[in-house]
Amino acid sequence: MIRSTREEKEQQIENLRAFYKRNKEISGEKQNKLKTVAAQSGNIFAELMETAKFCCLGRLPMRFIKWVGNTGGHVMMRIAMV
Repeated sequence: MIRSTREEKEQQIENLRAFYKRNKEISGEKQNKLKTVAAQSGNIFAELMETAKFCCLGRLPMRFIKWVGNTGGHVMMRIAMV
């Protein structure tokens, strides 16, 4: 977006806002499901791909840190390496 025009940047921001609004109801459910899968050492990658359909991935890493804490640091590394 560095070389985008002001209008293009504004359109992308508007698209993201519409995405949040459109998925407001299901977003929390999907994030909770991802949290459960991570806590149970399930297939995090598959669930992350499903969650990405309804949630902005930029917001997920901090939630993962909050969910798994210090003892689950390996989970974040597994996600990053996939």
